[in-house]
Amino acid sequence: MDLESLQRAQLLSCWLALAGLAAYGGFRLVANRRSLPRPDPAGSLAAFALALVFRLAFSPWAVIHENAHGYEFLRSAFSLDGFFYHGAAFYAVQHPFARLLGERPETVFGVNLLLSAACAPLLLGLARRLRLPRAAGWTAAVAWSAWPAAVRSAGSECFFPLAVLSLLLALQTWLDAWERRGRFDFVAAGLAAALAVQARPELVLLPASLALAWLARPGWTRALRTVGPYLGLLAFAALAAAWAVFRLRLLSEEGLPSPVRLGLARAGAALFSPGHILVNPAWSPPAVATLALLGLAALALARWRLAVFLAGSYLLLLLPVVGVGSGLASDLRLQQSAAPFALLLAGAGLAWIADRMGTRWRFAGRALLLAAVAAGTLLLAGKAGTEFAPQLEYRFLADETPKLPPDCRLVVADRFMAGGKVSAEFPTFWLKRPEVTEAGRLVERGLDVEECLLYYRGLACASFLSGEDIPPGGVRPECRAIERRFRLEPLRLARLPGLSDADFLRLPAEVTIGFYRLGPRPPEPPLTKTGSAE
Repeated sequence: MDLESLQRAQLLSCWLALAGLAAYGGFRLVANRRSLPRPDPAGSLAAFALALVFRLAFSPWAVIHENAHGYEFLRSAFSLDGFFYHGAAFYAVQHPFARLLGERPETVFGVNLLLSAACAPLLLGLARRLRLPRAAGWTAAVAWSAWPAAVRSAGSECFFPLAVLSLLLALQTWLDAWERRGRFDFVAAGLAAALAVQARPELVLLPASLALAWLARPGWTRALRTVGPYLGLLAFAALAAAWAVFRLRLLSEEGLPSPVRLGLARAGAALFSPGHILVNPAWSPPAVATLALLGLAALALARWRLAVFLAGSYLLLLLPVVGVGSGLASDLRLQQSAAPFALLLAGAGLAWIADRMGTRWRFAGRALLLAAVAAGTLLLAGKAGTEFAPQLEYRFLADETPKLPPDCRLVVADRFMAGGKVSAEFPTFWLKRPEVTEAGRLVERGLDVEECLLYYRGLACASFLSGEDIPPGGVRPECRAIERRFRLEPLRLARLPGLSDADFLRLPAEVTIGFYRLGPRPPEPPLTKTGSAE
């Protein structure tokens, strides 16, 4: 089976998993059993509303991926074309909404915003399943609601709102299944796990986290003597088969992913660096990390299996990505899958402190401590909307692209430059004439100069690798080659500060981006016998 067929099979498996989980959720609402902790609809709604308010207020509502990848992901979500390297779940979830509500970035941003906000009530539910104090769940939910990394990914094209949601859903259905021991419960857990592993590549480690959660639950040996766990395993294997073959095919062709090749030594060192977002006071309140360590110590003494599950799951999902070193943009995204476990540990730490205050002051102590965590997180929430050069370029393109003459052909920078390490992608979904020509092909083959030609020189043309020298003018040579055949007449330009959030890319102090009208370059004057122009 070729890669294209494997990708289509992954889409189908994700849709089947979503349909199965929706049916299971409806069934559980109708036939709710009293053996599990009772849900708190008012609390869940309040947590969702709180997270939603922060995201509406501070999310960037723009692409946040560096190197123009954000436009590529949006295009694939609209068309289901392209290469689903990170997994098919994002496209399987976003595409139906794009078809229903319109193929525009705001649709994807809005769906992501809701998915990210929904993680807050799921954290409340997971805390109940783990028999943590109520204050622990609320601490995790409040911290997630205003954590800048999570708020920044909401209202964007990022994969992680869905990745974190599917991770929490898989954990919750898994824990439910071990308590109920019903066949359908285990099948639902298998469906949720199959969806989660297709949301992001690093969630391939989710089964290890599920195993830790399994060992932390009482009575798991008795459940193994029923048919339910094996039905769940079968459901997971059936829906994750295409994904597994796809990942193995990539592994055989490309080798180990770069985060894995970095090794534990670099990852361990990165745990104590600013690249570890949860301990970086610029992006996470110090109280959260302090409470998490305290919660780990408290649980290690009272419920060591739960401590192993939360701390082990955090390290499992953090170590492969914390040492990547691609820059702030990657750090803010990649470490989100691990964050829920640290936030639950922080909640356990807060509850432990409140319990030491005695019965009389316990409630007031929890309220004051939770308010302090909320205030510390709120002070940083505004950083989620920090605009770097990619977001500024997005604003320019969103405003100017729809105004372009509809009868003109657009010429763009080559898709790959600097040996494929600098990439360019144009958001054709804003064009009235959604077809573009790469500048390199235009220079080689030429086009009728009588046709209206527009050239976009964007951020990719001002992006240089860390080892490259930035030439005068701050434009890549690949983007200047077109000037040998055409005259560039400025049409709509903008100057942006060269703020990069990717360590491997450098920008000039000021970047000029914009659209140019291409005109014929006058012929060079003939040379005289002395070699000078006439």
